[in-house]
Amino acid sequence: MLKKLDIFLKEIGKDKIKGVTEDSREVKKGFIFVAVKGFNFDGHDFIEDAVKNGAACVVGEREFKDLNLKEKVAYVKVDDSRAALGRIAAAFYGHPSRKLKVIGVTGTDGKTTTSHLIYHLLSRAGKKVGLISTLLAKIGDRQYETGLHVTSPDPAALQKFLAEMVKEGCEYAVVEVTSHGIDQKRIEGTVFDVGVITNITPEHLDYHRSFEAYRDTKLTFLQTAKDFVVLN
Repeated sequence: MLKKLDIFLKEIGKDKIKGVTEDSREVKKGFIFVAVKGFNFDGHDFIEDAVKNGAACVVGEREFKDLNLKEKVAYVKVDDSRAALGRIAAAFYGHPSRKLKVIGVTGTDGKTTTSHLIYHLLSRAGKKVGLISTLLAKIGDRQYETGLHVTSPDPAALQKFLAEMVKEGCEYAVVEVTSHGIDQKRIEGTVFDVGVITNITPEHLDYHRSFEAYRDTKLTFLQTAKDFVVLN
């Protein structure tokens, strides 16, 4: 699918695409708008707004004929908008995770602390490293308030941060990975070299419904690690 997305971006003119977002309010001329069905709102209901704001292309799960759009726009139907968003964002930013050694840290407790510890250890070892946690992002001398505190950045923001790290000359990226972020495919399109898990105890069961589902969500992330996994 990644190769197909690269071809897709090339065909519509990657140089003409100015951004990728799932928020119709953020759309500007030349953006790709990905309609994602959320828990409270369905992005497909805001496609008309995205087109009015200048979307060059819309990606969604519904059939085009069912959208009843008043204005013409390029439309790509996919089976999973959430997965497509991460992969399109990764392709748009030049697949930055492929140019970094990415360490993902997950777990019930201690993942933020562990992410920051790994970041500081690599920094003290003389490595150029970036950090993305639920608290903040650090890239070079710059620090960004993510404003998240509970989950991973949205796919477009994550890929943008990683691309900034590549531009800054970073060799490593440490990324805190939450169960919500995994389940909502916020890390889709990101290649992780190392997966770290601190522990797994019952949490977020209001969201995952059962401990088994919560555990399995964490495990799906670990299974994507290219090189190795660190178990506490």
